[in-house]
Amino acid sequence: MKKTTVRNIAKHIRSALDTHKLSRQLVKRIRETKEYKTAKTVMIFYPKDFEMDFTELINDIDKNFCLPKMIKNELIPCCWT
Repeated sequence: MKKTTVRNIAKHIRSALDTHKLSRQLVKRIRETKEYKTAKTVMIFYPKDFEMDFTELINDIDKNFCLPKMIKNELIPCCWT
């Protein structure tokens, strides 16, 4: 199966979900983990279409956040300010 076909299937499945509610639940669970509690810097992605949205975490003032940026097949962490 082609990668684009798999992505389209996943997008279709996600479009039927309540991603806003699921995102809030996942953010709550992330905040409860030991790894998140002890992290100083966290990499998150900016959601598009029907992806989970973790941007609520950016409100946690005790953390530094980075967003990934692709430049010539290299992932560059860009700090959120």
